[in-house]
Amino acid sequence: MRALASVAEQGAGALLVAQDRFFGSRREQLVGLATHHKLPAIYVEREFAKLGGLLSYGTNFTEAFRSERGLRSLVRR
Repeated sequence: MRALASVAEQGAGALLVAQDRFFGSRREQLVGLATHHKLPAIYVEREFAKLGGLLSYGTNFTEAFRSERGLRSLVRR
């Protein structure tokens, strides 16, 4: 992606990748390019960090759904 190379060349200090279908479908490519250009990057989805991205701050949806099921079972009692 030439856009990321351009951002790095212009001296960006970091990269924040928002949640988006386009970005999500190119996780490996984005993480690889951020690493290649030595741009610290923060991602919304945990999967980016699992691929080697610096940091993710998004919700753990598996845990959220598990907690929701537990709360529903308590309410039914």
